[in-house]
Amino acid sequence: MQIQDFHAIYINLEKDIEKNNRIKTILKKLNIKHTRLEGVYGKNLTNIPYRNKIAQKFNLHNELFDVSFWMNRSNFKTMTKYQNSVLPKVGAFLSHTLAIKKALEMGLDKVLILEDDMNPLINVNSKFSIPKDADIYYLGGSFWTDHELKDPKTDNIRIDGQVLKMVGGFAYIIPSREKMIDIYNVLMSVFNDGKSHDKHKDWRSGQYKLRAQAIDLAYVNHFQKNGNCYISNPVKISHKELGSNIENNRKRYNIKHYLTKEQQNKYQPMFN
Repeated sequence: MQIQDFHAIYINLEKDIEKNNRIKTILKKLNIKHTRLEGVYGKNLTNIPYRNKIAQKFNLHNELFDVSFWMNRSNFKTMTKYQNSVLPKVGAFLSHTLAIKKALEMGLDKVLILEDDMNPLINVNSKFSIPKDADIYYLGGSFWTDHELKDPKTDNIRIDGQVLKMVGGFAYIIPSREKMIDIYNVLMSVFNDGKSHDKHKDWRSGQYKLRAQAIDLAYVNHFQKNGNCYISNPVKISHKELGSNIENNRKRYNIKHYLTKEQQNKYQPMFN
């Protein structure tokens, strides 16, 4: 299969007009069918009308989108206590949840989810295959390590946190409607009543409240650890530094968007 076999839902904030124009141009040039999903600007959850607007999109009571809900550690797992750092992460979590909700409402049987600062590489059109047991198939990601990573020379790499630590949600495929429902249920479980959990033996069911967290870490701690996630090798999409709406820790944690320097030199961005 190729990337054109997937309908893309891309996340873009209302204020980021230039990013919207850029990604629309790229997707048109790549001949990828696409739909824009207006992202949730987390810092605006302090605004009651905006909060009500987001609650309506989820068909949930507006109290569940109050800042106090998200600053409560029983609901949102984070290492920081500062509201200005937490709310952008909340916004990204809600945005990706809405993107999956949109895909389900559109009747899609698979979906490509993109953030508007994704950066296709020259191999983006190359064919690939997705393992049948995949929950999430990443076309790119952010790797962090203290040593040089090795290329296993396989088309796909199964993500094992003991071997390969990878975060990032700027370009990934959910390969079936069943998996979309699974992921949506896990993300939406934060709104359930009852005791919150970080893990549960029936974590996929959506019946037990799981603490929300930064979206890429939610995928790490549930689907990478307890499910089956893979990344394309080499990666097909990187990340362009366009001024992220979330605190950027790439340099602090030595995060890279290529598995090896050899791949970085070989697979350059397709667009400026």
